[in-house]
Amino acid sequence: MRRRTGLFRRMQSSRRRTAGGGRRSERYRRGYSGIKNMIPVAVFLILLALCLPVHFSQTDGKDGSGRNQGSERDDGVTLQELSEESQEKVNVLISETGEVREIPLEEYIACVVASEMPAEFETEALKAQAVAARTYAAARKAQFEEGGCAHSDEGAYVCDTTHCQVYRDETALKEIKGDQWMEESFPKILGAVGQTEGEVLYYDGKLVEQPLFFSSGGERTENSEDVFVSAIPYLRSVESGDYEEDSPYQGVETQITLQELKTKLAAEYGEAGAQTVTSENISILGRTDGGSVSQIRFGELTLTGRQTRELLGLKSADFEVDVSGDTLTFVTTGSGHGVGLSQYGADGMAEQGRDYREILSHYYSGVEIGQI
Repeated sequence: MRRRTGLFRRMQSSRRRTAGGGRRSERYRRGYSGIKNMIPVAVFLILLALCLPVHFSQTDGKDGSGRNQGSERDDGVTLQELSEESQEKVNVLISETGEVREIPLEEYIACVVASEMPAEFETEALKAQAVAARTYAAARKAQFEEGGCAHSDEGAYVCDTTHCQVYRDETALKEIKGDQWMEESFPKILGAVGQTEGEVLYYDGKLVEQPLFFSSGGERTENSEDVFVSAIPYLRSVESGDYEEDSPYQGVETQITLQELKTKLAAEYGEAGAQTVTSENISILGRTDGGSVSQIRFGELTLTGRQTRELLGLKSADFEVDVSGDTLTFVTTGSGHGVGLSQYGADGMAEQGRDYREILSHYYSGVEIGQI
């Protein structure tokens, strides 16, 4: 918080002279004596004002560089405070033990953001992630209450793995990230969650059911139907390359031998098709609007980019392939399925001065932000 200081004028006295030869009049002497008596009082009031904190708000929400600062809570919100302020609860299936924990919503969101996004990211990116994660939890709860949630049989809305959203509680975060991270980085995440408390995404007046997100993309994100089954209106392909410059997932190489490829293909799709693969009949047949491989041919087998990514453990389905002798080199761009919010893209947008509302509106077409 910046502190504003006042500028104080020094009181100066001017000497008056009488017309009769330079002696002060009796009225002036009395006035001058009064001013001298007021000086100690004025000095005391000035010192008192300097010692008191002065609070003010930034009307444009930006610092000198033009970057959005956000409305960070002055008192430094804690995880316990977020927990106590939460009106909603989330039933989370803990995969390691099989138990279902009822966790206050805002506490859950803070731990999800800490598990899913680097704390080093810009605050506005963390806030965007918080809104997306909160929307996902709210949508799964609504599905649970309607009997259609994937974890209904276990009595949970979500699980703690990548099947839903990664969730690690405070103890697990401390074990993984250490005391210094908990003291220096976790408060930044807590602040981002506190500043967006209760906010979720709506599309056409209804809660967004699939606020998908992923780590990093290429030039564009993907249309939902090009990766999954259904075309969802708010999961459209949008430009992302200008915000992905700091992503470590650009041009990642993965090498595999032709024999290793055949072995993997045989295990998944049968021996007959796998044996037709040679170094001469591997080729990319098409790409999606987002730039990922839509189809690739391996001999007599035709796979989607997503199938190839999962089969070979590639970072993404946006790849090139080079065949040299018996060695295949896949060069991938991005990391993840490519649908929805790009986390590195969100951070890049924040670095360029965009706030979390602009980030969410960019990656989720046509959405609005409202209270849960």
